Amino acid sequence: MNSYKGLLKKEWLLSKNWMMIGLFIMLGIILISWGFSQYYDNPYILFGACLTIFSFHIFYIFAFFISSLILEGKTHLWLHSPQSTLALVSSKLLIAVFINVISISIFSLILYVVLKLYKGIIPYSQVYTNISVDIFFYSIGITIIGIYFGVLGLFYWVVYQSLGSVTFLKKWKGIVLIVIFLITNYCINKISQWDVYESILQFGPIPIQLVTQFTIGDQESGMSYFGLGPEMLSVGGIATYVTVVLGIIYVSSWLIDKVVEMT
Repeated sequence: MNSYKGLLKKEWLLSKNWMMIGLFIMLGIILISWGFSQYYDNPYILFGACLTIFSFHIFYIFAFFISSLILEGKTHLWLHSPQSTLALVSSKLLIAVFINVISISIFSLILYVVLKLYKGIIPYSQVYTNISVDIFFYSIGITIIGIYFGVLGLFYWVVYQSLGSVTFLKKWKGIVLIVIFLITNYCINKISQWDVYESILQFGPIPIQLVTQFTIGDQESGMSYFGLGPEMLSVGGIATYVTVVLGIIYVSSWLIDKVVEMT
């Protein structure tokens, strides 16, 4: 347990600079958009920037994973670690989720303040009437999908590195990865059309709806901003999500153990 805590501490120390740079860049964009918003007397410029950055957190964990894995691939740090590959990967995921929560919380607050400041100017319509509740559930939806994208990024990165260890595929690993990606997506789309799959997702409905659609617009100007579609929770859906995420992590860890040299 102590060794795993040490691993988490190491990942945190390595990720702090990455998180701070990301925060400064995103805050800088918001400050610039605020300046343009004031100059042109158009609150939609600031709001659009805030909502875009807030929604972009769906790729935050993915971006962290990829940058962290590229560093690992260059330094081969995990090849010299006494910890299991599964422990190394899970520690990265936990830290990725942690810094994502920090970042999305900051920009949730900023988005909330902007909506409150321009409440009479920017019309607000949503499943709920409470802006703070909407933003809270929207951030949860973004984080859940972000975790899925993150572990997918891990999987495809590991597959890419694994292909590099196969001599006759080394020169074509980029093309092979694209083919694998297309085949995987095709299979996923086919599975999602199965009646059995739909039945599993609808099993055990939970009376909670993640607010993953954010609609605010100006009827006169016709300006609208959309997030993802609303998603009802269910026991079957949660079980499927957890199984898929854990399965991807396990397969990725297994592949890493089989790869002798990272390129």
